[in-house]
Amino acid sequence: EKGKQDPNWVIDNTVAFLMEYKERYDRREISGSTIRNYVKVVKLLCEMTDIYIPWKKIMRGSDLVQMNLLSNFWLH
Repeated sequence: EKGKQDPNWVIDNTVAFLMEYKERYDRREISGSTIRNYVKVVKLLCEMTDIYIPWKKIMRGSDLVQMNLLSNFWLH
């Protein structure tokens, strides 16, 4: 419900989530495919609950795109 009422809350938490997992990737605790799999779940959850997240805006200029971890996934 909060995500539908306040889209910025969803975006802020999604970005924080992605940055936390990027830090884990940098520490070599997880792989890039792990991040991709988590993002797939978040995208599906938002789609199923009709919460819009501007994925291209979130990823534009992000370190995740520069690492080329998710570039194939973001374009779909």
